[in-house]
Amino acid sequence: MRLLVFVYVFIFSIISASNAENTGSFTIADLDNDNVTVSSAEGTTDAVGGSFLGALTATVADDTDDGSGQINWTYTVADADVEYLEAGETVTETFTVTVSDGNGGTVDQTVTVVITGANDAPTITAQTDVAGAVTEITDGASGEGTNDLTDTVSNEENRDARALVTATQIVTISSELAARVEKINFLLGDAFKKGDTLISFECELYKAQRDVIQSNYDSANIQLENDDELLKMISIGKLQHQLSVSALKKAEAELKIANLNVDRCKIIAPYDGKVMKVGTSIFTSIEQRQPLMSIVGDGLLEADIVVPSNWLRWLKKGHEVKITIDETGETLDATVIKLGATVDAVSQTIELKAQFNKKYETLIPGMSGIVKF
Repeated sequence: MRLLVFVYVFIFSIISASNAENTGSFTIADLDNDNVTVSSAEGTTDAVGGSFLGALTATVADDTDDGSGQINWTYTVADADVEYLEAGETVTETFTVTVSDGNGGTVDQTVTVVITGANDAPTITAQTDVAGAVTEITDGASGEGTNDLTDTVSNEENRDARALVTATQIVTISSELAARVEKINFLLGDAFKKGDTLISFECELYKAQRDVIQSNYDSANIQLENDDELLKMISIGKLQHQLSVSALKKAEAELKIANLNVDRCKIIAPYDGKVMKVGTSIFTSIEQRQPLMSIVGDGLLEADIVVPSNWLRWLKKGHEVKITIDETGETLDATVIKLGATVDAVSQTIELKAQFNKKYETLIPGMSGIVKF
């Protein structure tokens, strides 16, 4: 189960002269289309005495049976409880809204409310990834106690996503012949260079066969040279000479096969990289096409990312991102290099690839992290 929180939207209003209310909502997504429930809990307050001044409630406004939904929350505080605040004095209260899909998947959203005193009347500002302020009219001023306060809250989309680190060069090497493993030069995690011998086999039989074929080739070559002279002296016919030519070509082809088999007695690294897995051991007799070793290239790593499809309004190739790796805590620079060809009709998401801007020694395939767009 995976629940995602995408967007935060907040609306402010005053419900009466004696109470102030702050409401807001955020959009969630559940790829499994589960029905969700919501609860809220008090977090922290710096009010005098440590008691919360206001209360926050949360409700499900739109369930995720179609993949996405909306959670509404309401914060209410009595005007009498904040009368003691001096002008500019603040009290900050936080609440945790928990959304559950009923199958073990949950996601938390923190709502922070800042109450600011204005003479003996309060101001409420909602602060959760947005900036905004609403100032209550001071006591005795024109319009005090009415509901015509104005809202200056600005909305900002939460542009976070999950990423999985992948490699562009990754391969499992297998044997092209049946032989006995003679030497394994690189083990798990070892680095190698292009052209290094990764694994070598005991190939005395193939080498002996090559020597025999080499002798046959030398004999056929000598025979053809002799027949060339005889043909000039008209001592042999053209048929005999053509048979010598064919015999040399056959021996040459057999020698190429024998040399190829001997070359296969070593597995050569196709590029710079590291060993991911070794699937055999020294002295083991292996079969043709048997997997022996998995390797990964030393090139720039990439990140597979899934984002909401409506991000395509501003997300383009070349967009710079920062990826915080879960395993190391490092924040690394990357660039979006590919956008998916289709949008998932159910989840309304699209896949994309980002490439890290340089090689990082601590970064390896399989790691994951959070992408900041």
